[in-house]
Amino acid sequence: MQVLVTGASGFIGRRVVTRLLRGGFRVTAFVRTPDSLAALAGDGLSVTTGVIEDGAALERAAAGCSAVVHLAGAAGGVDALQVHAVNVGGTEQVLAAARAAGVQRIIFTSTISAMRGQLGPYGHSKRLAEERVRASGLPYVILRPSLVYGGADIGLVALLVRCLRALPVMPVIGDGRIEIDPVHLDDLCGVIEACLVRDDVLGKTYDVLGPDRVTFDDFLRRLSAALGVRRPLLHLPAQAILLLARGLGRVMAHPPITVDNVLGLTSPARVDREPARRDFAIAWTPLDAGLRALATR
Repeated sequence: MQVLVTGASGFIGRRVVTRLLRGGFRVTAFVRTPDSLAALAGDGLSVTTGVIEDGAALERAAAGCSAVVHLAGAAGGVDALQVHAVNVGGTEQVLAAARAAGVQRIIFTSTISAMRGQLGPYGHSKRLAEERVRASGLPYVILRPSLVYGGADIGLVALLVRCLRALPVMPVIGDGRIEIDPVHLDDLCGVIEACLVRDDVLGKTYDVLGPDRVTFDDFLRRLSAALGVRRPLLHLPAQAILLLARGLGRVMAHPPITVDNVLGLTSPARVDREPARRDFAIAWTPLDAGLRALATR
């Protein structure tokens, strides 16, 4: 099977590409720059460049592919218009290219942020993108992962690792009691691979959650323990930080903190772990084991 992977050079994308190649898939990696996958090579890998808003580039990339894994997206670190253009407009372009190529299924990676009680630009754009996927007429699976960890160099947890190692005190937005279900990167990739070959999951949406539900404070304590450091947690008032994030978003294209950052730590998401547990019989990585492995990298 030839699979187009958008966002192939990202935190999730690189691991997905590696896993699919090892599984015998042929992969067309869609990336912004040709050198972003320089570390990856192997039989069955081809690399094509372009931006996700470029329909012509996507049509060239999708030609000959049977499936699409759509990972490319913009998080809350850029302005709201750009987030919408990439996450909604880009998804529309991916869907159009998939239809033109006769693609037989699309695996769309959304986020549990699309299900928060309060939506920032990122969560709202992902919710709209989900609607576009469902209305596309293409066979699809929508995956909403929780906080994904397991990469040593990029991603939110990698940032937390650097902060815990470098800072004398760990700042936390809000009271730290929001509950999260961190999911290991390899587990998410296993779900994505299964969705490429199973017909019984088509037309479904899954919250992809790890096996351990913890508060954010507890997650930081467990991560600290795995790293062998101890840092006091400094809780910052959520409403004040939310106001600050909104103000920065009006004057900066790349603010250091965004509305979605704040809501991710203060606004719970409505999630359902049972469908993924029922339909994907994988050995979900226990949180402490996954954090210990991360800390040794």
